[in-house]
Amino acid sequence: MNFIKKRWKILVCILLILSVIGVFLYFYISSFKVDRQETLALMKEVNEDYPKFNKNMTEFVNKRNAFYKQKEEIYLEDMGKNTAAWITFMNEYAKIIENIESSSKRLKDHCKNNFGDINAKTQCNQFRVNYEAANNYYITDIKAYNNIVKEYNEWLINHSSSYPKLNEISLSIYKDYIDYDEDGEYFGKEVSK
Repeated sequence: MNFIKKRWKILVCILLILSVIGVFLYFYISSFKVDRQETLALMKEVNEDYPKFNKNMTEFVNKRNAFYKQKEEIYLEDMGKNTAAWITFMNEYAKIIENIESSSKRLKDHCKNNFGDINAKTQCNQFRVNYEAANNYYITDIKAYNNIVKEYNEWLINHSSSYPKLNEISLSIYKDYIDYDEDGEYFGKEVSK
């Protein structure tokens, strides 16, 4: 009889251990499924938002190229004749930066994750580099524009010109250079000479 009691105790212990393991596995698998669903939802949002961001980046690159083309060909007297055009141009440039910022809201949060999906991973890698570049290039360009405005305003005073004075642009969206991808480099930061 003693032998049968020991067998029952062993059997009950084994059943309890198996039950605990079963419950643990159930919760583990359930949480894994929930985590997987959340990750899939994040990847879907990355795949939805990245094309919008990329379109804004293309507009940014085009506007930046136009800025440098105009900057290279500028004479201070011509700037005086075209102050309204310069103000409009710089306002358009700022609008593109606003669009980049608005299209990157969810990407900034979601791309902190390391996705296993190659498409989402690639888009996040490109986002991190391009977001940092847009921020830093824009700050560099505004500083370059403000230097031109200083030279132009000094030229107005020295030549007693009747052209309108231009105001420098303050950094409203991006305040300082960033290292968004935290690689130790500020991609797009150009040091003025």
